[in-house]
Amino acid sequence: MHLGISIYSLVAGFPMPIILALALNEISSIRFRKTVQMVTYAPYFISTVVMVSMILQFLELRGPLNEFIKLIGGKPQNFIAIPGLFKSIYVW
Repeated sequence: MHLGISIYSLVAGFPMPIILALALNEISSIRFRKTVQMVTYAPYFISTVVMVSMILQFLELRGPLNEFIKLIGGKPQNFIAIPGLFKSIYVW
């Protein structure tokens, strides 16, 4: 399981910073570029406990994601309780 998460993290995480850097380099609006940089780097300065708490609240049955799913006519789900989603939630 640990090897699978590590490989998934590498595959998902390795090209993303390069793509983001190239995309930000092409943006002419300095204000927008700085805002995107702040938003993308902010999680590295937030403690893991705070980050996990935010993820749990976002994915809970009455969280924003399930409220959106209900808004478009879907059925809310407890995403944290689905074992197959753990790797994706952890990596992304």
